Amino acid sequence: KNVVTTAGTTSERIIKAMNADKQMGMNVISAKDHGESFQMLESGRAVAFMMDDALLAGEEAKAKKPDDWVITGTPQSFEAYACMVRKGD
Repeated sequence: KNVVTTAGTTSERIIKAMNADKQMGMNVISAKDHGESFQMLESGRAVAFMMDDALLAGEEAKAKKPDDWVITGTPQSFEAYACMVRKGD
């Protein structure tokens, strides 16, 4: 089955390693950005989109039919998020 993720992300590295280590037989597709990844899911070209839950929620919120989607599963990693601001602001 086709599973999409976004190129250059931690999720891409994790899903490819899981697929190889556990011989899951997934066809991992790396899209250029999160929007393209979600379009692949929405159009049926992929059955799942693996990414950070916060980023998935953003794509779900922008969907034509947000209620058609659910974020599910056990997190496969935890990452620190931060915000950068101009010094003195």
